[in-house]
Amino acid sequence: MEKVLADVYLKTFYDQLAFGAFVMLIPLAITILIEAVTAMIYALVRGLNVKTILLSVLIANVMSYPIIITLSAALSYRYSFVPLEILVVCIECAIISNVAKIDIKEGAILSIVINVVSFSLPWIF
Repeated sequence: MEKVLADVYLKTFYDQLAFGAFVMLIPLAITILIEAVTAMIYALVRGLNVKTILLSVLIANVMSYPIIITLSAALSYRYSFVPLEILVVCIECAIISNVAKIDIKEGAILSIVINVVSFSLPWIF
C-alpha cells in the first residue's frame, strides 16, 4: 500500500510540541523584522538612540507575543481582536518606555506606529 501525506503525522507529544513551537516562531520572526525596521526609521526621524529602541522593541515583542497567542487561543480571536491589539500596544508601550528610557508618550506613539505597520503590511501585499 502506498503512503499518502495524510499517513504522515507527528507521533509523540514532544514532536507535536516542537513542531508547534517552530510554527509559532515564524510569525514572531516576521513581526519582529517588520517592527524593527519601522522602529529604526522612527528612531532616526525622531533622533532617538536606535540601538536602545531596537532592543526595547525586540524585548517587547518577545514578551507580548506569548501573552497574545495564549489569550487569542483562549478567547474567540474574531471578537477579541481589538481588545487584544490594545493590550499589545499597552504592554509594548510600557516595555519600550522602560527599556529605552523614553517618555511614556513617546513609547505609546512608537508602539502604535509599529503595531499599525505590522498589522497593515500583510494586507497591502
